[in-house]
Amino acid sequence: METVYGAQIFCRAAVLALAEAAVFYDYRYYKIPNRLVVWGVAAAIPGKILLTVFLGMNALELFKIPINAVVILLMLLPLYFFHAVGGGDIKLLAVAGGLLGALEGIQISVTALMVSALYGVPVMVKRRGKGMHKIHFSYAVFVAVIISILRTQIIF
Repeated sequence: METVYGAQIFCRAAVLALAEAAVFYDYRYYKIPNRLVVWGVAAAIPGKILLTVFLGMNALELFKIPINAVVILLMLLPLYFFHAVGGGDIKLLAVAGGLLGALEGIQISVTALMVSALYGVPVMVKRRGKGMHKIHFSYAVFVAVIISILRTQIIF
């Protein structure tokens, strides 16, 4: 039982750190750079391999990482084509889905969409008539990851 919790804590901490860094870049540059996503994957996948080796997790879990990421990517691709979310946001959510599982990734994505709607609508009303309305979707992803962590109650 401790093995599963150790892996879940590690993966959630990695996704939380990645989402936090994405908030910084999105706030500062209105962009989530590809190198941040690559560094997130580069740090998390070896960590998950170490968890598999040292904690005796099922090695097949490692093969699910890219499959889960592709599921999230394909699910969110229509939102990208309609300019509802940016490419960096989709990649961030795909990494979260890859590390946490497709179901958890979908839950985080849906929660992020709801959170962004809650704060995006007032922002758009406030900026009415002032050109393009951009909001920082990474804020919503960060909040959704925190909600996901609190929902699982691993930390209690």
